[in-house]
Amino acid sequence: MTGPDDPTPEADRDDRNTAAAWIDEAASAEPVAVDPDLAEAMGAFAEDALSLEDALDSLFAGADDGADDGDGTEGGDDDV
Repeated sequence: MTGPDDPTPEADRDDRNTAAAWIDEAASAEPVAVDPDLAEAMGAFAEDALSLEDALDSLFAGADDGADDGDGTEGGDDDV
Protein backbone atom coordinates (compact mmCIF):
# COMPACT_ATOMS: atom_id res chain seq x y z
CA MET A 1 0.00 0.00 0.00
CA THR A 2 1.30 3.39 -0.80
CA GLY A 3 1.43 6.23 1.66
CA PRO A 4 3.81 8.58 3.43
CA ASP A 5 5.39 5.69 5.37
CA ASP A 6 5.82 3.47 2.30
CA PRO A 7 9.54 2.58 2.03
CA THR A 8 9.17 1.53 -1.62
CA PRO A 9 11.22 3.69 -4.01
CA GLU A 10 9.05 5.95 -6.17
CA ALA A 11 9.92 4.09 -9.42
CA ASP A 12 8.86 0.77 -7.86
CA ARG A 13 5.65 2.37 -6.60
CA ASP A 14 4.89 3.64 -10.11
CA ASP A 15 5.53 0.17 -11.57
CA ARG A 16 3.31 -1.39 -8.91
CA ASN A 17 0.52 1.13 -9.57
CA THR A 18 0.76 0.50 -13.33
CA ALA A 19 0.59 -3.28 -12.77
CA ALA A 20 -2.35 -2.88 -10.38
CA ALA A 21 -4.25 -0.80 -12.93
CA TRP A 22 -3.59 -3.38 -15.67
CA ILE A 23 -4.66 -6.25 -13.39
CA ASP A 24 -7.84 -4.42 -12.42
CA GLU A 25 -8.74 -3.92 -16.08
CA ALA A 26 -7.78 -7.46 -17.15
CA ALA A 27 -9.62 -9.07 -14.23
CA SER A 28 -12.90 -7.59 -15.41
CA ALA A 29 -12.78 -10.01 -18.35
CA GLU A 30 -11.24 -13.13 -16.78
CA PRO A 31 -9.32 -14.33 -13.71
CA VAL A 32 -5.75 -13.04 -13.55
CA ALA A 33 -2.82 -14.57 -11.66
CA VAL A 34 -1.21 -11.98 -9.40
CA ASP A 35 2.09 -12.02 -7.53
CA PRO A 36 1.33 -12.37 -3.79
CA ASP A 37 3.35 -9.26 -2.89
CA LEU A 38 1.46 -7.18 -5.44
CA ALA A 39 -1.85 -8.67 -4.32
CA GLU A 40 -1.05 -7.70 -0.74
CA ALA A 41 -0.17 -4.15 -1.84
CA MET A 42 -3.54 -4.04 -3.64
CA GLY A 43 -5.32 -4.97 -0.39
CA ALA A 44 -6.18 -8.58 -1.21
CA PHE A 45 -5.21 -9.91 2.21
CA ALA A 46 -7.01 -7.49 4.52
CA GLU A 47 -7.07 -8.67 8.12
CA ASP A 48 -10.66 -8.29 9.24
CA ALA A 49 -11.17 -11.50 11.19
CA LEU A 50 -12.59 -11.55 14.69
CA SER A 51 -10.14 -11.22 17.54
CA LEU A 52 -10.04 -14.06 20.07
CA GLU A 53 -11.75 -11.78 22.60
CA ASP A 54 -14.57 -10.92 20.15
CA ALA A 55 -15.04 -14.59 19.29
CA LEU A 56 -15.31 -15.59 22.96
CA ASP A 57 -17.68 -12.70 23.70
CA SER A 58 -19.94 -13.81 20.85
CA LEU A 59 -20.37 -17.23 22.48
CA PHE A 60 -22.19 -15.66 25.40
CA ALA A 61 -23.95 -12.77 23.69
CA GLY A 62 -27.67 -13.13 24.27
CA ALA A 63 -27.30 -16.45 26.12
CA ASP A 64 -30.11 -15.55 28.53
CA ASP A 65 -31.94 -12.77 26.76
CA GLY A 66 -35.43 -14.19 27.30
CA ALA A 67 -35.83 -15.30 23.69
CA ASP A 68 -37.65 -18.49 22.82
CA ASP A 69 -35.07 -21.27 22.65
CA GLY A 70 -37.24 -23.67 20.64
CA ASP A 71 -38.80 -25.74 23.41
CA GLY A 72 -41.83 -23.55 24.04
CA THR A 73 -40.24 -21.78 27.00
CA GLU A 74 -38.36 -18.54 27.17
CA GLY A 75 -34.76 -18.11 28.24
CA GLY A 76 -31.72 -20.29 28.20
CA ASP A 77 -32.17 -22.19 31.50
CA ASP A 78 -34.45 -25.19 30.96
CA ASP A 79 -33.95 -26.64 34.47
CA VAL A 80 -35.83 -23.93 36.34
